[in-house]
Amino acid sequence: SDADGRFNFFIGEKGVLNVVISPVSESITDYYVELTDPFELSVPENLYSPVYIDTAKLEELNEAIIGMQIRNIYDPYLGPDSVAPEQYVVNNFYGEPDNTVYLSDYIELTTLREVVKEIVPGVWTQRRNKQLSLKLLNKYPTGAFYKSPMVLFDGVPVRDIDEVLHVRASEIERIDIFNTRYFVSDIIMEGIVHFISKKGDMSMMEYDKSIFRQLYNSVDNSKLYYPEYSTAELKAGRIPDYRNTLYWDPFITANGSGEAVVDFYTADEEGDYTVIVEGFSKDGLYFRDTAGFKVTRR
Repeated sequence: SDADGRFNFFIGEKGVLNVVISPVSESITDYYVELTDPFELSVPENLYSPVYIDTAKLEELNEAIIGMQIRNIYDPYLGPDSVAPEQYVVNNFYGEPDNTVYLSDYIELTTLREVVKEIVPGVWTQRRNKQLSLKLLNKYPTGAFYKSPMVLFDGVPVRDIDEVLHVRASEIERIDIFNTRYFVSDIIMEGIVHFISKKGDMSMMEYDKSIFRQLYNSVDNSKLYYPEYSTAELKAGRIPDYRNTLYWDPFITANGSGEAVVDFYTADEEGDYTVIVEGFSKDGLYFRDTAGFKVTRR
């Protein structure tokens, strides 16, 4: 984080997310996390024209409502999403593990305690002063690590190993083992043992009190459909096209000359349309511009 304790992460997933933040050090318990409001609290003046709904726009409003109803009726017959969202794959921070144990490859056991004892290579339990911990064999011929490894459950660091090992083995998909030291900034991990459940949401465990957890509503993954009329057969289609938004694409990238080309087809409705282009330059500067065009019948 910065000097004021602010930090940020890139979230590429869509919909409602379960945000979990946990300190690495066990000694940190008296901390507080506040998520920044994702909505802009102040809007620049004159960015958008004010909306006035009166009888002068009654015809346009009726056309928009009819178009929405037609779209809802014919939606099951439309094609796939025209703007394919970027595929965001969540990878583990440690990369490729040294060993991965898929529980489906073995005879079913009752608890993770039995799995660790009977199946997982180079991992065993140790109890000292009534405190249970995991021990991990070093990949290199130096014996076991002196300290306990970093133990993760669905990506979240956990302290209570007893609770982890009481989880039913049938709930777990796999166990990743990293048998070497792992460094993140000034943090040294004496290996990593990662239990990954089938659901991937840690729902079968109670969260430690030091873990911050909150639901976060990310960007909705709405379906966008733009029909194609490149052939006579497609032009003769019987599905009406009453789109109000003719084209929208959040992934357009300009070339070295600052130019970008997009192709789209107009809908069945005549009228005046507005083109709005907004984005960020390579220097991170926001820009926005508008233009217009008219759609008429031939």
